[in-house]
Amino acid sequence: MRVRIALALALVAIATGLVIDMSGAAPRLAGSDHVHWPAAQQLTPTLPGGGTLCAPVGTVLPADAARLVVTIGSYGRRLPRLVVLFTPTGGRSRIVGGLPAGGSEGEAVSIPLDRHHGPSASGAVCLRAGGREPLAFYGWSQNPPTTINGTPANGAVSMLFYRAGSESWWQLLGALDLRFGLGKWGFFGDWTLPAIALAALLLWFGVTRVLMRDVRPTNAGAAVDEPPAPHSSEFEAAIPTRGGARTVVVRRAIRRVPRATLRAWSRIPRAGRACFVIAFVNIAIWTVIVPPFQVPDEISHFAYAQYLAETGQPPPQTQNAGQYSPQENAALYGLDWGSTIGSVYNRGVFTPAENSELRAILAANDDPLGPGGATVATAQPPLYYALEVIPYWLSPSNSILARLELMRLLSALMAACTVLAIYLFLREIIPRTPWMWTVGALMVAFQPMFAFIGAGVQGDNLLYLASALTFLATARAWRRGLTTRRGVAIGAALAVGMLAKLTFLAIVPGVLLALALLAWRARSAGRTPTLRALAAAVAVASAPVLLYALLNVTVWNRGSALAGGLASVTSQIAPATTSVRWHQIIDYTWELFFPRLSFMNHAFFAPGQWQLWQLWLDGAIGHFGWLDYQFPMWVYNDFRDVVYGLAALGAIGLWRVRHALRSLGGLLVSYSVMGLGLIGVIGYLGANAAIQGASPFPQARYLFPLLALYALAIVLATKGLPRRWAPVLGALLVALAMAHNLFAMTLTISRYYG
Repeated sequence: MRVRIALALALVAIATGLVIDMSGAAPRLAGSDHVHWPAAQQLTPTLPGGGTLCAPVGTVLPADAARLVVTIGSYGRRLPRLVVLFTPTGGRSRIVGGLPAGGSEGEAVSIPLDRHHGPSASGAVCLRAGGREPLAFYGWSQNPPTTINGTPANGAVSMLFYRAGSESWWQLLGALDLRFGLGKWGFFGDWTLPAIALAALLLWFGVTRVLMRDVRPTNAGAAVDEPPAPHSSEFEAAIPTRGGARTVVVRRAIRRVPRATLRAWSRIPRAGRACFVIAFVNIAIWTVIVPPFQVPDEISHFAYAQYLAETGQPPPQTQNAGQYSPQENAALYGLDWGSTIGSVYNRGVFTPAENSELRAILAANDDPLGPGGATVATAQPPLYYALEVIPYWLSPSNSILARLELMRLLSALMAACTVLAIYLFLREIIPRTPWMWTVGALMVAFQPMFAFIGAGVQGDNLLYLASALTFLATARAWRRGLTTRRGVAIGAALAVGMLAKLTFLAIVPGVLLALALLAWRARSAGRTPTLRALAAAVAVASAPVLLYALLNVTVWNRGSALAGGLASVTSQIAPATTSVRWHQIIDYTWELFFPRLSFMNHAFFAPGQWQLWQLWLDGAIGHFGWLDYQFPMWVYNDFRDVVYGLAALGAIGLWRVRHALRSLGGLLVSYSVMGLGLIGVIGYLGANAAIQGASPFPQARYLFPLLALYALAIVLATKGLPRRWAPVLGALLVALAMAHNLFAMTLTISRYYG
């Protein structure tokens, strides 16, 4: 009953917050000329009195635009009369707005437009100045340039179009409904926004049912280290390996795979299956909300998968060659990708006219084969991209937008499998407290940065899955003993990880330590079974990797066995011009998490900045898009208070279960080595990028291979409360994660559609 009351109050609070958030009125964008805002560069020449300045042909004048905002300097004088003219493609020029003389110069000069200037149309937007004095307009250095009295300027003027007055999100719903169907596959067309709203409502209903049904104080006080009741593993099939009928047995086993998979699925607890479905639906909603190619590095990961699909081999990483196919280049141009990232005032495809232009560009540029030039992704192993080839070719349309959406759904499926693996991992670590498995898994499912990355074509998604499976396989072997099948499971998880992303190599030493400790614990079972299990793990892990390395140097000609290795990741960001020394790497890695010490020779971050908060915690709370939009600062400050509280409860919880955790001591040491290895690799890559003068390399998502430990830390924090109240805290934490995820979605909708 306590859980239900607490959950009901939390849901009412979330609903109230959502209503308040959507009821706030503010000026709303109608569109832009897709030039970076705020304007940072004065255009030359200046506009003389009586002259005309024209934005590049192809600028769309939105139907709902009520005013035009530009940056104008008049050298301290009052502005002259300004007239806005619009010439639609193939039409005649007409006056659509103007500003009387006497206005003030400024960064945001607002010029009223005629409310009846017609439907959204592409053409040329011009400003004609009265008077005799020159005016300075501001914009950004990009092509095609603005013209001033017919002469090309040194850049393009920045223009924003706003709707009339101030509106709440309720008033903007009609416009949002239209915009959601633009610039993407558009399977649901104008019904895209209602479809995801319905999916979100069903999702929340399902989560509420799961929490009310499964998060209860039953057995909440059971010891952490009690062994689970004997039961067959969900992922272990009894396949005989001896006898003359081995071939027949293997064939029968292959035919039984679908039925075995269904049986394994049915043996997973109902709450675990629910967590999987909830995670998939949540991230599938994210795939629709996030516009194409707005997930970090998605352009490079899609290019890799497309090249593999079209040629049957990984990109050759040819230096100075084109990185993307003509089709992808056309999509990026039509989506106005280049000016949307990094500029929160630009929205990409925002009007029906821009959507029609995008479709025309894609129809004229449908060649999917690119040259395979080097990107940040091409040095990575091909397993993730080989899997993405499946939805690429199963797409009912050759449209790049359709293929991208289906490939995103596969990434969402991988993320959902990650959540399920974490649920099963917690089941092994805390076998007698089932509600903790649900709470930990749902905390990951609703982690907004995890969901945001899961919504894109991003190789990190298979890395997260492989890491979660590795934690699960080692925990299962630790609980139940090392056998050949469990050794195979560990080796398979390692193989998937090493063929998913090179970063996974960072956690391999910790896994090898876990295998050594497992073998030591299994010595009483006999030397032969133990050696057989170790050999199976090593063979299964190494054979695919060795084959990949051999193909790199013999068939694919990718330069080296690891196609460039870890160093090639940062070399695509900034070419190596200076050698990096180990003490620089150590200093950098320390400063990534702790304040700089006085004896350190290198200051990689500004004084007073503690990256543990500003990079890792704030980044995990939410730095979205290409790190170009985030929550208001008060959200990060409040979350820090939550972290302090959970840390205190976690310390109490660890003290309470300290005796029970002794049986897991060796395993936890192995996990610590895995974490330190990952931190070391992040520090190595980040130091290389910093020394070469590249933009900051680390991001919070680079620690997401440790999401299983995040879930474990969360549920152990609930042990800091009395037994009856621990499930209440667990349910409230899930409700907080749901709210966090929901408002991250509304923030993203505001960024790209509002």
